[in-house]
Amino acid sequence: MGTLRRRAAWVTSYHAFQRSKSTGNYLGMLTGQFTRCEADDGSPGACGQHVDSIYAQLARSGRSWNEFDEAADVPCDTSDHGPYVAHHVPAAYLAGMCAGGDLPMGPGAYDTSALDARLAQGDVGTLTVLVPNNCENGHDVCGVNPVHAFDRFLAREVPKIERSPAFGSNGTLIVTWDEGDFNDHVLLLATGGLVRPGTYHGARYTHYSLLGTLETGFRAPLLRGARGARTLPIWR
Repeated sequence: MGTLRRRAAWVTSYHAFQRSKSTGNYLGMLTGQFTRCEADDGSPGACGQHVDSIYAQLARSGRSWNEFDEAADVPCDTSDHGPYVAHHVPAAYLAGMCAGGDLPMGPGAYDTSALDARLAQGDVGTLTVLVPNNCENGHDVCGVNPVHAFDRFLAREVPKIERSPAFGSNGTLIVTWDEGDFNDHVLLLATGGLVRPGTYHGARYTHYSLLGTLETGFRAPLLRGARGARTLPIWR
C-alpha cells in the first residue's frame, strides 16, 4: 500500500453501507441496490436476483467483463470451502450473468496462475474485478496479520496488472474494501494514467459513488443508487 500511496488518489471519506454485511456491499458496487437477503450475507441460492448490473451493461454494449475469485474451485462457485467464501463473490448472485465472465484465479487456494496468465496476454475484461480469498483480503487471521496478508497480495498482483497489455496508458486500478469495522469507513485508492494523485476528503462517497463513476466512464446509464450519489473526483 505504501508504494501505491505516492502515486494514487486516496479517497479518505469513502464509506460502505452500514445496513449491510459483505454481500450487500459487493452487490451495491455492481447493481446500485441490494436486498435484505444479501445484506444478511445469504447464500447465492437463496438471494440470487435477475437485476441489471454494470456487468450486463458492458455485455450489452459489446464490451467484456471478468471477475476472478481466488480459491474458487470452478466458475460461479457457490459453496464455501477453505479460504473461499461464496458471499464475497457478487457474480454468483447475478442470475444469468455469472457464466459470462466469472473465473477462478487459479487451481488452488492461493494460486493466481490463471489470472496471471490472462493478465500477461492482455486477455481480461474491460472491467475486471479481483476478489482475494478470505486470508488475503484482510478479513481473517491466517497465521499472519490480516493487513500484511492483503498488502502482500497487492505487492504480488499490482505489478502484473500494470504490466498487462490490457492496462496500457489509460487503465485504472481501484482498490477498496466491502465493509469496515468503525462506522463502515473504508479507504478507496485509485491509480493509473487518467487519475490525479492526492488525498480527497470532506464529501461523503459510497460504493454507489464508485458504481456511478465507472458507469459515467463507460457511458452507461446510472443504476438505481448511483443516480443520487456523488461521483469520485479522482480524474485528471
